Amino acid sequence: MSRFIFILPFFVLSLLAQAQMSVDKLLVFSPDEHSVKYNEVYTDNFFFGNFGIKYLVNAVPISTKNIKTVKISTETEGNKTPDVFELKYDEEGKLIQMKVSEMLSGKAMTVDYVYKDGLIQEEIFKDSEGTRSNKFHYAEGKMIVENLKGMIDVYQLKGKLLFKESYLNGKPVFKDRIEGKCRITSYQRDDIDKTCYSNFTGEMPVSVEEFSTSENVKTNKISLVSESIWKVEENANGTYSFLNGKTELYRLELDKNGTVKNFEFMGIKSEFKKPIHFSFSYTYY
Repeated sequence: MSRFIFILPFFVLSLLAQAQMSVDKLLVFSPDEHSVKYNEVYTDNFFFGNFGIKYLVNAVPISTKNIKTVKISTETEGNKTPDVFELKYDEEGKLIQMKVSEMLSGKAMTVDYVYKDGLIQEEIFKDSEGTRSNKFHYAEGKMIVENLKGMIDVYQLKGKLLFKESYLNGKPVFKDRIEGKCRITSYQRDDIDKTCYSNFTGEMPVSVEEFSTSENVKTNKISLVSESIWKVEENANGTYSFLNGKTELYRLELDKNGTVKNFEFMGIKSEFKKPIHFSFSYTYY
């Protein structure tokens, strides 16, 4: 018995060392034909990530051709706020800068993108607290990000859906896995999040089912239960409705060129949340 007392800690330490090495070997710049797709999925429709509907918006045929800048303003009950969100692109259509107002994110922030060989190398955040950055690497058909929280995120793609494993000090912390049409996130072997998709191609029609955790007080076991089902519908007038269940929460309107003209949060009366209208203006190359 005493022989195993000494062997087991050595075995565990060896596994941890291997995990550290396996993550560290990915911190290189060795892109392949899939790397550009990672960048596109990562940066597409960034603005709509603020509302948790980025994947749904990606299914809408939005044109970004020849766009140089996008400025987004808001209006609530007649009160207008200009330039709450700004995006800048280079002539190849790559995102090079994003400005987010205090109104939208709680603090004013500028995000700059540095590229190497046409791929994101660094994502630099500047705000009142200073400058921080995410560093990007590409290896083994994956996109790896050393993030500003000190973690390493290893991304993979399933169609147009990103999923990842997150490491801290070489140890796995969070892990996404694909089961059927669902992305399930685990933390220390417990499943803590689940989202199911009607498809991974990012095409209409599309719906997303979100699950939340529920704890059994008798067994202390956590299970995932369906919380909401989102879908996007194209209307006869060329607008798109984003529904949570049967309730329309957002509406998107495209102009004749296929770019976003207006976006609306419809409000929630029961929660005293007022409607917000977002208007988009552009400059072009």
